[in-house]
Amino acid sequence: MHTQGISKLVQERGPETFKRGVLHQLFTSFRIFMVLGSIQQRKDSFLDDPSWKTIPFMSEPKSLMQSLLDEVAGLPALLQRLDTISIPRRESQDMEISSLLSDFVSQMNHLEDWEKNLKLTSGSNLLWWPVASSSERKTTFPTSYGFANILIANTMLHCWGFLIIVQISIGSLRIVTDRNDTGLPVEPRHRSGLSQDKTVELAKDICKSMQYHLQPEMKLYGPAATLFPINIAFQVFREAGMMKVAAWCEDSIVKLGQIGVRLAPYVPWIKRSESVQSEI
Repeated sequence: MHTQGISKLVQERGPETFKRGVLHQLFTSFRIFMVLGSIQQRKDSFLDDPSWKTIPFMSEPKSLMQSLLDEVAGLPALLQRLDTISIPRRESQDMEISSLLSDFVSQMNHLEDWEKNLKLTSGSNLLWWPVASSSERKTTFPTSYGFANILIANTMLHCWGFLIIVQISIGSLRIVTDRNDTGLPVEPRHRSGLSQDKTVELAKDICKSMQYHLQPEMKLYGPAATLFPINIAFQVFREAGMMKVAAWCEDSIVKLGQIGVRLAPYVPWIKRSESVQSEI
């Protein structure tokens, strides 16, 4: 999947081209891959420009996934800025570190608020719920998730993956600030939400969603939607030293390839900033 080539072509055409018809449908179909590609490359994206969030949707309403992509279109630029933070920290970077930390926390606020608003607008209708796995054999995850529909399942799977990336990034910046005594606090409301336990729980949410996506009636659409999130979960468990669960994720990635999702073993690794990672 040549996301860079597709992104370049879309950008050259401009947002007006994708307001309606087949071209609008193509844009909304490829938008997720273009955003994911920018996140994996850790490079800012033209899709964060307000015109790309409004003009292509002037004649067509946004789906749940398109609404989520609005919230994370700026994440690649934050990752790019994170990669410029050097170790050991230079005093001249203090302002950028403070600004970047604030922007990552703001990104997490937006994602958390987006999820809360989704639940509020659904009223009494459950969007996802726990389902007991088969008791015939011992499983790594005895509870899985059922979803109201595949659109909600796909969107929430990616939302949890995006939250993990933001939390890992904030954790990396906190290491820099803590070790260099820059005195740059994280907002109090997120002190309890930035622990490794919280990140692990999000990774578990992704894994608990796999069974739903792998149902035969989902054909290839369901399994393909898990590519990016399950790789994120795999990284979380491996870094946490939870090798049994990491092996479960790795097996799941292999199975994706076996059922026809050929890109499964080749999804680029999402990692912490190399410059910050060297201090961890």
